[in-house]
Amino acid sequence: MINYTESLTVLMQDIVARVPALSFIDIADVLVFARFGRSKAEGAFATCHSLSLPASEPGYYFWRDRATGRITRRSEWFVTKSPVVTVGTRQMQYLMSFALPRFCDQSLERSRKGRFYRDAEPWLAKLDTVVHELYHIDPEYIGIRRIEREDGTFSANCHSPRFFEQVSGMVQTYLDSKPDPKIYELACRNLAVTPAECLFVGDGANDELEGARRVGLHPILIHKEGKDPVWSEVRTWSGARVTSIPEVLEHL
Repeated sequence: MINYTESLTVLMQDIVARVPALSFIDIADVLVFARFGRSKAEGAFATCHSLSLPASEPGYYFWRDRATGRITRRSEWFVTKSPVVTVGTRQMQYLMSFALPRFCDQSLERSRKGRFYRDAEPWLAKLDTVVHELYHIDPEYIGIRRIEREDGTFSANCHSPRFFEQVSGMVQTYLDSKPDPKIYELACRNLAVTPAECLFVGDGANDELEGARRVGLHPILIHKEGKDPVWSEVRTWSGARVTSIPEVLEHL
């Protein structure tokens, strides 16, 4: 059985190591967990929760009479505080929740981020969501990141068009960088096999085939004949090739 939240944590650790704009994040300060979210229901795919907000000023709840409009009673005063969450002895600064299976079933179709990934593979929608939530973490760890406008002021809307554009740029930065060997090692550990017992099938993105080979897996390029190569590794790859997944069986 795959530990989904552990795998997401390793992915996020790899992202912050390879995307300079997110390099200030220490994933050890972020607790990743899953919550239920129906696939066909409206709602967020994931959410970033800050645990570093200061306590509020004393506040009250008021009740107003519908007929007269008069305030009839008031609650006891209260203070809103961020909960304290620790893992072992370390205090968490952020919680990252993923709605499953909604997160797994998302696509680029009819989404606000779809325009940045024309004719892209569906899995990019999930990668964009992970980077999206990481980008909400404030560099000073003081809540959710505020988005600066071009005039230097801050937007009250944390999901501005510029925000989505910046996230897609970081996704591209990640895809253009080389993969961390830990990603392959985690996959092998989850499958309870050694790298030498694994075939890695990929389309040649960001040095993934050579990365798999360096760890000890047996890499295979999947590329349809007559289709223009998207990645440079496709043009220079001299190892095993297939044009469809069923052909992989011939390499077992």
